[in-house]
This record gives sequence, structure tokens and C-alpha cells, in this order.
Amino acid sequence: MYWNSTVPEINVSEFEESLQFYQQSLGFVVRYLRSNPNFAYLQLEDCQLMVESVHSRMWKTALLEKPFGRGINIQFEIRQFEDLLEKIEISKMTFFQNPQIVRYETGSKTETAVREFLIRDPDGYILRFVEKPFLPDSPVSVEGIDHFVLTVGNIKKTIAFYQSTLGMKPVEFKKGRWALLFGNQKINLHAADNIPDKNVKKATPGSADFCLTTWIPLERVIENLQQLSVPIIEGPGPRTGACEAIESIYICDPDENLVEICRPTLE
Repeated sequence: MYWNSTVPEINVSEFEESLQFYQQSLGFVVRYLRSNPNFAYLQLEDCQLMVESVHSRMWKTALLEKPFGRGINIQFEIRQFEDLLEKIEISKMTFFQNPQIVRYETGSKTETAVREFLIRDPDGYILRFVEKPFLPDSPVSVEGIDHFVLTVGNIKKTIAFYQSTLGMKPVEFKKGRWALLFGNQKINLHAADNIPDKNVKKATPGSADFCLTTWIPLERVIENLQQLSVPIIEGPGPRTGACEAIESIYICDPDENLVEICRPTLE
């Protein structure tokens, strides 16, 4: 299970009513529950939300009066937009803002158009649902990487390198099978002399070229690499990332795979 880096938490006056609303009316699933006070960690597709009943030990900055959440709305970007609209129509819920296409500036010379609607939960929190776009004319789209595989000459040496240089966490997920965890992804490691997947045709150490992202300033990354005597092949310098401008450096791992480490360029 993965946990989003930022997860809103809302306090509710009637926990069971709110839980029923989020589960039955909106389709959220419960990842876990706890009591005293009542609490639920909810998820809808990639979106996560924490719901907790009002109680005496809560962090309260002012008197709670309905509608709760004044001055804030919570955005959920979802793929099953039409399915959720159907659920809302069936439950005869009232829209705070009807479904519509809205244009937003995303920079000095760019803008984007999204389809969205707004509703309120039982305590008055404004929930904004935005349709997650699919690729044009495509019935299927992928959105991220769960894992990829490196064929390596020495698994122990590879683990030591990625653990020390980039802080990845090694885990033995099956007997003799190792992976390197980072963020919500992982790299599976295959020994060149013992490839477990018979479908792999040309497993070759040193043939990979990939880019990893970090929010740590590249100066600190470079300092750590220098302390470990890992040479920087190129950079730092500007590059074009998948979604935005990035600044990158390049290093080689023990098998001479080219590893790019990038950080988004902050305007």
C-alpha cells in the first residue's frame, strides 16, 4: 500500500453519517479504521482523505460551526468521472457547482481546460471533483511506473551503491529476489547469471538509461556523491522532463547503467 505525501484530514460532527456518505454516495473505500476517536483513512482511485469525528483532544483553532471548512475546498482528480456523476444523480445529491468545463491559467502563457463539479459533504466541506484526462483517442492509458528491472553483475554491489548514493531501501520480496524501494516505485534486480524471468530475451548489464527525481537540492546530492567518490558524468544542467523543466546530473552505477538524477526547476 502507498500513502500520498499530502493527505487532508477533516473533522466531522456525525462520523457514521459521513462514513456512509463517502463510501456509498461517492465510492471511497476504507483503508483502515480506528476508534476513540472514530477515524477512517479513505481512498478513491489515487486520492486519499482522513476523516475523524469531532472530539475534545482535536486540534481546534476556533469554534466549529457549520458549514465546516470555510475558505477551503478539497480537489480530487479522478478517472471514473462519469461513474461518479451517475452515483450522485442516483442519490439525488445537490451540486454546489454543476458539472462544467473550466479553463485555468497554468503559467504566463499557458492554460488548461478541465471538467469539474463541486458538492458539499454532510458538514458542508466543499469537495471538487476534476476529470483526470485520458490520452486522446485511446481506450487505455498508463500513468506511472510501478517497477522496472535491472540486470546486474553483482546484486550485493548494486544494493550497496543505490543504498549509499540515493537512499534506496533494499528488500528481499522472495527468497533470493531483491528490489530497491524508493517513493512509490521499486527497481527489481536480476543477476546476469541467473535470470528468473524466462520471457526476458536479451538481459544485458549496463544497457539501461533512466531518470530519477528528487526534491533534495542537487548541490546536496552532488556533495554526497563526492563524499562517496562517485564521479559525475555530466551536469548539473537544464533538461526537459516529462511534465516540466528539470535540472539534472548523470552518474553510472556499478554495471555502467546511466542514471540521471533530476530536480524540477523552480520558477
